[in-house]
Amino acid sequence: MKNTFGLLLMSCLLISPLTKANAQQNSAVDSLFKRGISEYRADNFKEALKMFQLLDRIYPAHNRRTSTLLMEAKSFYKLGKYRKALSMFSELEYSYPKSEYVDDALYGQANVYFKTGEYSKSVGKLLSLIDLKGDEKLRRKAAKLSLEILHNYVSDSDLEELAVNTKTERSNAVLTIQLSKRYINSRQYQAAKKILQRYLDTYKGGSYVVQIEELYKEADKMGKGVLKIGVILPLSGQLSSEGQSVLNGIKYGIDKHNKTNGATVELVVRDSKSDIIASIKDAQELCGNIEVSAIIGELESNVSAAVAAVCQEESVPLLIPASAKDGLASIGNYIFQLSSDIATKGKALANYAVSGLGLKRFVTITPADDYGRSMQKSFISGAIESGAKILSEQWYYNGAENLKSQFNDIRKSGLQEMVKDSLLLIVPDEKFKYLYEENPVIDGVIHVNKDIPALVDSTNLKITTIDGVFLPVYTDDLQYIIPQVSFYNIGGKLFGGSFWYDEEILNKNRNYCNGVIFASDYFSEASNYKFYKFRDSFRLKYHKTPGRLEILGYDSITMLLGVAGDFAERRSAIRDKLAKIKGFEGIGGYISFSKNRVNTFVHILQYRDGKIYRIK
Repeated sequence: MKNTFGLLLMSCLLISPLTKANAQQNSAVDSLFKRGISEYRADNFKEALKMFQLLDRIYPAHNRRTSTLLMEAKSFYKLGKYRKALSMFSELEYSYPKSEYVDDALYGQANVYFKTGEYSKSVGKLLSLIDLKGDEKLRRKAAKLSLEILHNYVSDSDLEELAVNTKTERSNAVLTIQLSKRYINSRQYQAAKKILQRYLDTYKGGSYVVQIEELYKEADKMGKGVLKIGVILPLSGQLSSEGQSVLNGIKYGIDKHNKTNGATVELVVRDSKSDIIASIKDAQELCGNIEVSAIIGELESNVSAAVAAVCQEESVPLLIPASAKDGLASIGNYIFQLSSDIATKGKALANYAVSGLGLKRFVTITPADDYGRSMQKSFISGAIESGAKILSEQWYYNGAENLKSQFNDIRKSGLQEMVKDSLLLIVPDEKFKYLYEENPVIDGVIHVNKDIPALVDSTNLKITTIDGVFLPVYTDDLQYIIPQVSFYNIGGKLFGGSFWYDEEILNKNRNYCNGVIFASDYFSEASNYKFYKFRDSFRLKYHKTPGRLEILGYDSITMLLGVAGDFAERRSAIRDKLAKIKGFEGIGGYISFSKNRVNTFVHILQYRDGKIYRIK
């Protein structure tokens, strides 16, 4: 017993100095820590931070490491140094996962993210805190703050992403309930059902199943409604016939959809009267109706632009079915052009002419308006980029009945090229009569005794150095301009814009324009079974053969219904799906939207032997 007591006494004597030193250090640590706490409570956050940092420097491995780390982070937060605070809160969470202060660290990170506008991350940290079995008071505080942030700051898409990525039942339930209530309040019932069902499939028998099931029943009951699509078209006034044609195509698509699908689709139609002010009011009314998921319209470029501005401001998808004006879709990311724009058509035609056919020299005759300038500019740009040369650019202002000066300038440019290419040799009159009068063409060289001005006026000599004549003219001008190309003896292939798509006029001038190639955003071919079936069914309903406008209307609504799915889709979701469309096969052709939301698909068509064929 004595020996045992002696050993214990020796042990105490040996460790006593170490214990005493530890006690002294702990006392010093406690003193500095308490001073820091005192300064913090007095709102002297700089002084408090100095105390906590001094404590870490003097005693790197002290016994209050986690509490000091927390207070340093909180001091940085109070001083507005949010990234510093975030770094220290995160260090506490990940380096000391078993610390009693982890819930405080999570709450601190949530506050930092809220201050920096990163609301989804803030909610994520608060939900992690709620899932911890820590300070119940802090958990309730976190739950209240998370709901406030979710309600006021987090978008639908961010909330949905949080719900998908959150793996714990309680947090997932909070997010699912919040998101489904939003969907129900905005009449997006199928979207609400989808996210509620996801929870039920994941957490069978979970604590929130009863509440989730009640919400599901509510969404299902209220979702027995309709998908509403707004339509703004000129149904009275000068363009009433065209507007009605597009509307008939849309209505035909709606009727077909409603017969074959469970969901009912309803059109909300407004007459723009081709008036900008009326169309703006129509757009404002339709955008203000939360049940309207998207809008189709208008026809004229300037009216379409006005409607587009309203739709973009209100974040409502707008599908412009017919206007090809450049830049309409650039109004905003909710605006889509079903028809390829003028620039796309011009460049596509030029690329085909040069790269596809190997042509190198072109002339142009163009109406001097916005359409003509845009079409000519894009064609020339595409041709030059592909290595071609533009010999002459001609314009007309007051109709195409008499373009003598324009064609004379074209003849002159072609003749000059013939001289350059040694295809034409101008010789003195005496020499011509002596050597070439009886046989003016020798080894492919044409010998003449007239100067260039005289040859311009004499249309007997064919211009052979012009490979292509680009004529992006209007339908009304075709009957005048086509014969003049032949009369002025301009060789080379004819190229035109979408207004050449008129078989009646082409057939009347078939001797002059056989083989003409033109670009179009639309093409119907009776031998195509899909078009054949659509055409005959449409005839039975409307007692007329569908043309370009009817088909554009039908393709617009068919594509839109394909991405809208049902009446639950949000406007932003419809926009996102439209932007991803590549290769949608419509009756009039394919639809593929560029990053600028303009259809990039262009038909390259050719008229020959009385019919129009698609050649590319």
